[in-house]
Amino acid sequence: MLPVYIHHNIKSQVMRTKVARVDGDLFALRDDLKKFLFERYQMDFISQVGEVYGKVIFRGDFEQDFKEFLIAKGF
Repeated sequence: MLPVYIHHNIKSQVMRTKVARVDGDLFALRDDLKKFLFERYQMDFISQVGEVYGKVIFRGDFEQDFKEFLIAKGF
C-alpha cells in the first residue's frame, strides 16, 4: 500500500493530497510531481513540503495520479 492520503476539509471545501513517509530529497519529489501534474493537466497546483515530517502536500484530489506516478517510478 502506497502512503498517499486524501484530506477533505468540510468547512473550506478544500481537498489535499498528501504523500507521507518520504525519505530522501522532498523538494526533488515535489518538483517531479509538479512536472507530472503539469504534463497531465497543463496547469500548476499549490504544493507544500514538510521537511520535518517527511511529507509532500498538494491542493487537490490526486490520489490515483500520485499512486500511478509512484508505481511507474518503481515504489
